[in-house]
Amino acid sequence: KEHLAKAHQQVRCTLCHQMMQQYLLEHHEAEECQERSIKCHFCELELPFHKLQSHLDACGSRTTMCWDCGKYVMHKAQEGHKLTCQTGNRLRAPGEFHTC
Repeated sequence: KEHLAKAHQQVRCTLCHQMMQQYLLEHHEAEECQERSIKCHFCELELPFHKLQSHLDACGSRTTMCWDCGKYVMHKAQEGHKLTCQTGNRLRAPGEFHTC
């Protein structure tokens, strides 16, 4: 009886305020809650999970490959890199094919 009363008691997530049974709360807060904190793997900024994708789309610390030299350059440094890129050996972009 005590187990039923405790484990199945209705509780509120402190992050998103959703109601659920006590035994579900730990998993919800760690894995499912849209308000749980998560770090951007590019810049280490901590933000709510539901904002991660839009942050990743714009994060200046993410990297992309320079098609001229093959180096990975942070998004926020792309313009400066274009001015200082030391190679004229252009790599083929995805979808570019060499034809004879």
